[in-house]
Amino acid sequence: RTINAMIQSNKELADLYSTGCEYCLPCPSGVNIPRCFELYNYYRVYGLEEYALEQYQRLVATGKDASLCDECETCLERCPQNIDIPRQLKEVAELLQGGQ
Repeated sequence: RTINAMIQSNKELADLYSTGCEYCLPCPSGVNIPRCFELYNYYRVYGLEEYALEQYQRLVATGKDASLCDECETCLERCPQNIDIPRQLKEVAELLQGGQ
C-alpha cells in the first residue's frame, strides 16, 4: 500500500479513540459504553473478529449492548475526548450485532 493509503486507514481507525476513562458512565440505558468500544476496536483495529463477536454477545445477554442506546446524549456531556458516542454506538451495533 502507499503511504497515503496507510495514513487514510489510520485516520479512519482513529475515529473511535476511547481511553476507557468511563466518564460516560453510568448510561441511563445501561449500555456498557467502554466495553462496546473496546470490542469494536478488537474487531476493527486488531482483527480479533471472532473474539469481539463472542464477547459482544455477552453484552447482549446481559442487556448492556450498544443497540440499547436511545441517544439521550447524557454521555456526550461527560466525554473528555468529545467522541460522538451515540453515533459510534450505532456503528458498534451494526458491526457486532448486525444492527439488531
